[in-house]
Amino acid sequence: MKRISTIFIIICLFLTIGLKAQDQRTLNTKLADVLAQMPTDDLNHLNKVMANAISYGSPFVSQLTEMIVAPGTGDDTAVRFVINSMARYASGLEDNKTKAFVESEYLKALEKTNNKEVKAFLIRQLSLVGHKA
Repeated sequence: MKRISTIFIIICLFLTIGLKAQDQRTLNTKLADVLAQMPTDDLNHLNKVMANAISYGSPFVSQLTEMIVAPGTGDDTAVRFVINSMARYASGLEDNKTKAFVESEYLKALEKTNNKEVKAFLIRQLSLVGHKA
């Protein structure tokens, strides 16, 4: 009986630790973490960061694309690097759902902006990940 209790307690501890290990960061924190890691020269690290960024979903990508600024109005180098890296990463995948997701997010961003330079940047990214649609 004592052994069963000990095993039960150990299982409960592992479950508690596992639940706390879930990513509880805010969207802004996730965004700041991704941007802080850019640019990177390590392709494996870049691919891991891009996979995580895409897994954060539409709100993450939407907020990221809203951070693009017109040339000469601010420094969005890291933002553009992430957006370009995300397009390149998704275009190299066999997973068409991921490609379609990135394409869809970039099309939404294209519709939201009025700046011609920002539109041109997004169109260049769509040329990497987009398909005929």
